[in-house]
Order: sequence, then structure tokens, then C-alpha cells
Amino acid sequence: MNSCWPGSLPEPSVRTLGDMRCVLANPDRSGNIPLYYMYRDLALTAGDRAYLREQNVRFDITVIPPGTVGGEYVKTKGHHHPLSPSGIGYPELYQVFAGGALPPAERSQ
Repeated sequence: MNSCWPGSLPEPSVRTLGDMRCVLANPDRSGNIPLYYMYRDLALTAGDRAYLREQNVRFDITVIPPGTVGGEYVKTKGHHHPLSPSGIGYPELYQVFAGGALPPAERSQ
């Protein structure tokens, strides 16, 4: 992981197979098997962190190792962002450091 991020990393939040049951095509699978890792609120320096906070921006990295669950590629669970204080939804920017990805996007209803 550190080949993609030159700074130190906090302990990740881990999404397990059991956490993902509600979005799996084959939900009879469960367990504590880690599927992906989320490193949140990263910054290289204190100055970077201060700047990101001033801009109301957070930098996160999600690591999704290659694999399948019941024949289905590992995926993230998904989420919706609340509106920011300005009334605009928080944007997300995706970058693939290694491998490939097809990120789906949804609109909240």
C-alpha cells in the first residue's frame, strides 16, 4: 500500500464479508473475512491537513484487493453524502493507483 502513498497510514476501517451481505448477489455467505480497507482523512503534513480542513475536503484511500465472493467481484458497499453547509452535495474524486476499476455511480432518490 505504501507504494501508492508516501506518508504514514492510520489503522484502516475494514469492510468484512458479513458487512456486505445486504449487497451481495449470494447473501447466504457471511463471516469476518476482510474484503477491503479504508484509510480515512489522510494528509502528508500538518499544513496539508490544515488546508484540507479549511477547504472542507477529506482525502481517503480505499484498498480493494482483487477477488470474488460467490463468483461476484469484490465491490464497495456504497453510500450517499449529506449536503454540505453550502447546500451542495460533497463531491468525490476517484483515482485508481493500480489495476483497473469500473466505478458505478447512483443518484439518490
